[in-house]
Amino acid sequence: ERISCELGSYCPESSGVEKACDPGYYCSDTITRTSCPSGAYCPSGSIAPTACPMGTYRSAEGGTELAGCVLCPEDRSGTASTGSTSPSDCLCNVNNYVSPIDPSVCVPCTRGMICGVNTTVDAIMTGTHSPTSAPC
Repeated sequence: ERISCELGSYCPESSGVEKACDPGYYCSDTITRTSCPSGAYCPSGSIAPTACPMGTYRSAEGGTELAGCVLCPEDRSGTASTGSTSPSDCLCNVNNYVSPIDPSVCVPCTRGMICGVNTTVDAIMTGTHSPTSAPC
């Protein structure tokens, strides 16, 4: 006999028992549980992943709480959106540009360069830098 399950829980087909969706998983239907993706966390009973907030990221799957979302480094101004998955998603501060060799590194602008938030070397060379740019 099939039992009825509520969202945020699942009913393994052979057990006939309703179980709360485990931390690190979400249960968008009542039959399966899905591992929480990177860039998000899933407390017990989740029906969908909760994205890590702007200014944070989470690289690994299976997050269980907000505290698992890592703050961007101090030389970064935050992220462009929620649900970031890598420190390279964190934007370089004004007067810094993204290293063309390693995008996870912010390089200070030298005198005479115009750098905005998360400016790239290509943007500096072509003059298509951010509208929030200011001379160094």
